[in-house]
Amino acid sequence: MRYYLALPLLFLAGLMAILPARAAEEEEEEKPQKRIICDRKGNYPTALVDESREGWVDLRFTMKADGSFTDVEVISAFGEPYFAETAQKAMSTCRYEHPELIAPAGQEARNLRTRYYFRLEPPSKGSTETVYVRLKEAQRLLKDGQVDAAEAALLRVEKNSRNLYEFSHLMIMRAAVAVARGNSSLALSYLDGISENKSFIEKREFSQLLRMRLSLELREGHYVDAQRTADEMAEKSPRDGDEKLLAGLADLKKLVTSGSPFSVSGQIPVNCHPAFCEPDKPEWSYAPYNRTVSLADIQGQLDTVFLRCDKKTMTAKAEAGITWTIPKSWGKCEVHVLGKPGTKFTLIDETL
Repeated sequence: MRYYLALPLLFLAGLMAILPARAAEEEEEEKPQKRIICDRKGNYPTALVDESREGWVDLRFTMKADGSFTDVEVISAFGEPYFAETAQKAMSTCRYEHPELIAPAGQEARNLRTRYYFRLEPPSKGSTETVYVRLKEAQRLLKDGQVDAAEAALLRVEKNSRNLYEFSHLMIMRAAVAVARGNSSLALSYLDGISENKSFIEKREFSQLLRMRLSLELREGHYVDAQRTADEMAEKSPRDGDEKLLAGLADLKKLVTSGSPFSVSGQIPVNCHPAFCEPDKPEWSYAPYNRTVSLADIQGQLDTVFLRCDKKTMTAKAEAGITWTIPKSWGKCEVHVLGKPGTKFTLIDETL
């Protein structure tokens, strides 16, 4: 017997229940024109199938002009210990069927990302009774304000979880715990990462997840990401509270586009789950609206700044008072800041 989870999502001021989830839907097929073709698959070793669990690996790579992949690196992994190496080797044999749809003909594209899934056959849907009961326990503890106990319960849940449906709901709960601890940035990382698993989240839950994600992006001042989320929400039916969120987005847009320097508070994640962070190299990321960025008010230790763009990657020492102006020829970019967990700082987004 399978159990289907109804988990709380933190939305604006507090926790609210969402409608019960049904079985996860089938994964949407990737659009044919952007299909990835691989010569090798990352399969489970035959001897371990009965003991294995599902999971995923997030990878960053460069697409060469002919569509083949190079510089494949693991960003994070969730599941069995061998998933990361297996996925990295498999991805090195992949290519885009139509590379001209990813970048102009004859050009490469850098800093592309994808999630490589490991799934058992037949795919598991729903939850076991053990996981269901323990997730409900964590939900109750969090609602009662027992955050430490709720997090401990989630650790126990993870040991018993085996499929992507359970993992996805587990990480939504971890996001709620992060918000309860006042760590909106970490919660946003979890929600952004788990959004890629939309096929394993019931439609109503995913709709609520988008609204929670948008509220946190507005709170953190991440305008580019907030606009992306709002665009995704626009594809769905409007719900109560959307007007307030969209008004907040309009206010944030005025600040970002005013021509004055725009400041964003940053913090290197503390105790970030390895599903979304490389344990030894936790990082904070931000998609700038303007083309010049700098750091200020560093409280702790920062190490490196990466500007990861469509056409180029730049690495620099993370220091206050140094400005980096991104040429338009580099394409769309994200700023990634690495340092000691817990270090706080300000990023200034401006046009010079």
